[in-house]
Amino acid sequence: MTLLDTQIAALLEKHHLGPLRRWRPVVRAGIIPTYIVNGTLVLRFDNREPARVRLHKEAALYQRLAAATELPVPRVLALDTSHAILPYDVIILEWLPGVPALDIWKQLDLMAQQQISYDLGQALARLHNVTCSGYGGFDRQSGELGYATDWQSYLLDRAAETLVVLWQYEGLPAPLLDGAERYLLRTFIPVMPPVVVVHGDFGLHNALVEQRGATWRLTGLIDFEWALAADSTYEFATGLLIEPDEVNPLPASFLAGYRSVRLLDTDWVQRSTVYRLIYHLTLCGLVCRHYDGDPQMMRYHRSMIVDILKACV
Repeated sequence: MTLLDTQIAALLEKHHLGPLRRWRPVVRAGIIPTYIVNGTLVLRFDNREPARVRLHKEAALYQRLAAATELPVPRVLALDTSHAILPYDVIILEWLPGVPALDIWKQLDLMAQQQISYDLGQALARLHNVTCSGYGGFDRQSGELGYATDWQSYLLDRAAETLVVLWQYEGLPAPLLDGAERYLLRTFIPVMPPVVVVHGDFGLHNALVEQRGATWRLTGLIDFEWALAADSTYEFATGLLIEPDEVNPLPASFLAGYRSVRLLDTDWVQRSTVYRLIYHLTLCGLVCRHYDGDPQMMRYHRSMIVDILKACV
């Protein structure tokens, strides 16, 4: 869908955010279309899965984190769920200064990369200090993250739903799906680990940084669309620090920053293995449903699944 000037202007007028002067799309690989408006606002709308409460979750989380922590998250200026101007949920956020760390990462010297990595580790630890009363995604009734009382059941139910989708779309070879199912049924998943807020897509791509003199500082944590209440180790399901991904900060500096604020379980790498398997299965399901089974994307996630299962034999 292409936004029109009249639609953006109407949203700004409705929420008393001034006249429209200019706007531009943010070119990125995220699912939710994002636009910078007037250089001071960020507008996002969910046209992929409009029945979901993704933006409700983002709004509630930003508001909670702004009130309960010192994390640099954007202020929520409006959450429009009326579908009167756009046929989707719309969120308008305060624009934060800085650039995505990923965009300038290769231009930085080692000292700057170490500092940003350390700061990101501290920021993630502070996020993981925010507790929840249940496991899972956003509960619209309570306006909070977490509604399940059993982490193991919640996660295995999610995995089972994903496996059904992959069977239906024939997204992965049957032997690979069988192997994943067998592994999930025999592996250890804690029943009631401490439950905290997990970002779900943490990395250089969702961190804003700004240079102040000779140093760089973290100015924003953004895109909480995959956040959930979970075992803190679930943060590493994405391959954070573990897989050779360009969005990963420097592991040693990152872990030093994290441990300066919060203890990290000594077996976090081993415990994250099953979470990584579920994550890559979930992404395969997403590619089947929303990207027409894009072969390149499927190939990457399939290779990760194969590697995980091979390592566990």
